[in-house]
This record gives sequence, structure tokens and C-alpha cells, in this order.
Amino acid sequence: MNYKPIDCNYYDKLEAWATMNTPCMILYWHENEKRCIENALIKTIYTSNHEEFLVLDNNIHIRLDFIIAINHDYLDSSCNP
Repeated sequence: MNYKPIDCNYYDKLEAWATMNTPCMILYWHENEKRCIENALIKTIYTSNHEEFLVLDNNIHIRLDFIIAINHDYLDSSCNP
């Protein structure tokens, strides 16, 4: 699946949560198309092969465009229930 860059404003929120060591509840799509939830701190954000990823403090890497919501803040407002 081709990487789709996320909204810059949401990226800023990710950086803020990482900088502030904010505990996060992260809802995301796993590669096998299952929805997953992780409760963790965002350790860093990095780019590899033109794709961006979160690294959590439990060493899980999540591609940014697989994020559904963090702390009930939905990446794509059309996904908000």
C-alpha cells in the first residue's frame, strides 16, 4: 500500500505528545488489516523509504498513515464515530 502523508497539523500534535511524554492510547490499523490499540509513549518519529513512522516506548513502529486516532483525536475527521 502506498504511503499517504498525514495532515501537518496532526503531525504537530504527534511531536507535541512525544515532546511532553504524554501517555497515549493509539488506535491504528495493523499490517494484517486488524485494528489494534496500544497504550504507550511516543518515543520518536522517523522517515524510511519516504514513509513516516512512530516509535513507541514499547518499541512498536506504526506507519503514520495507519493511525486511526490517538487519545480519541481522530487523524481523519471523516472516521470520527
